Amino acid sequence: ANMVLPYRSSACYGAVVLLLFVQQICCYPGGAPASRCHNMQPGHGKLSTNPLPYSIEVPTIYTPGKKITVRIKGLENKAVNGILMLARTKTGQDPIGSFVVKSSGYKTMKCRFGDDAVTHENSDPKTESIFEWTAPPTVDANIYFIATILESKDSYWMGVISNDIKTSTVVHATPETPGKKNETTSGNAVDKENGSPDSIGKGRLEYFTIFLLTLSHFVLCRIL
Repeated sequence: ANMVLPYRSSACYGAVVLLLFVQQICCYPGGAPASRCHNMQPGHGKLSTNPLPYSIEVPTIYTPGKKITVRIKGLENKAVNGILMLARTKTGQDPIGSFVVKSSGYKTMKCRFGDDAVTHENSDPKTESIFEWTAPPTVDANIYFIATILESKDSYWMGVISNDIKTSTVVHATPETPGKKNETTSGNAVDKENGSPDSIGKGRLEYFTIFLLTLSHFVLCRIL
């Protein structure tokens, strides 16, 4: 009996350590680790098949190097328990820009560069989820935000995306108005080499006047 007791104690201790280890790698009450940035899949719970009750609210335009406000909104003020969110261009998978947290219960994290993603810092329900995102000064492309949102540790939605956000440089580069180039060559307009219609008319009148004066002078000379 004296030989079995230490064995049972060691086995019990080992089981406790194993459970703690499994909980540590499968649940992230203090926020998602950087290893989840690529596939954005939680290590716990199941992908929900229910209708998505969350949306990511963003403006329609951003300016490189400037800030915009990003909000996660729950249907009927539904709370968020956990999150992993980042911004991407339409042609890339790497996170871009940097976040500042404006609501309690969240924190920034590093996926590739400092503060390029946000996650939760506790598992408490959060009804306000507001962030400030600064666009890189060198990025000049349409972007969007993508998130994994946890309703609870047992249920989550992946691939929650915002509407596309256009860069202001593309929006402001308006195309030339059709027909504008032809305004100087349409209708009665002529090129500078030939002169305008008014100048042509005046020139012809002057020549005709000179012709009449010359003719009258010639006739008078013959008569006299």
